[in-house]
Amino acid sequence: MNKFLATTAALLALSTPTFAADIPMGGEPVAPAYIAPAAFSWNGAYVGLNAGYGFNGDFGQGMDDGSGYTVGVQAGYNVQFDPMVVGIEAELAYSGIEASAAPYSAELNWRGAITPRIGFAMDRFLPYIKAGVAFGSIDASDGSGNDSATLWGWTAGAGVEYAVTDQVSVKLEYAYTDLGDDTFSLGPDRSIGYAGSEIKLGVNYRF
Repeated sequence: MNKFLATTAALLALSTPTFAADIPMGGEPVAPAYIAPAAFSWNGAYVGLNAGYGFNGDFGQGMDDGSGYTVGVQAGYNVQFDPMVVGIEAELAYSGIEASAAPYSAELNWRGAITPRIGFAMDRFLPYIKAGVAFGSIDASDGSGNDSATLWGWTAGAGVEYAVTDQVSVKLEYAYTDLGDDTFSLGPDRSIGYAGSEIKLGVNYRF
C-alpha cells in the first residue's frame, strides 16, 4: 500500500509542470490591435444635381438688378495628391435670371461652364476654388422686337464639399459669371450682355 501511494505521488509531481504550462498567465484576454480607418479619398468621377439663386445680374441698358433661380446638372473628375485635390467639372443649367428697364427686358435662359478646380482635402471635408470658361443664351426685347444670342465669357468661384457617405457628397458654392456682351437687333442696335453672381447647393454621386 505504501509503495502504491509513493508511486502515485511521484506521477502527480511529474505531471504538474505540464498542467501549469497550459494555464494562461494573468487571467485577462489580449485585446486585438486597433486598426485606424482608411482616410477618405476624393479620387474618381462623379455626377450630380444643383439648384441656385442668381442675383445682381447686369444685362446692360439699365437692367442691372437681374435675379432668379437656376437648376442644373454637373459631372466631373478628381485626382488627389494628398492633401491637394485637382479636377475638372462641366455644368449645364436652366436659368430664370431676368431683369427689365423700360423699354428693355432680358433673360438668361440657360448657362454652362467648364471649370478646372483645386481643393485642400481634410478627410471628408473639401474646400475648393475654381475658374474657367462660361457660356449662356440671352433673350432680349425692347417692347416691339425680340432677339437672342449665345455669349461666351468666364466664371470663377469657391465652395465647400462634404462627403456624407463614400458615394454621396453635398456642396455649397458661390460663383461669379461674366459673359461679356453682344449687339442685339432691337430697333437701333443695342449692346446687351450678362454678368452676375450665384449661390448654389448641389449633391454629387461618386463612382
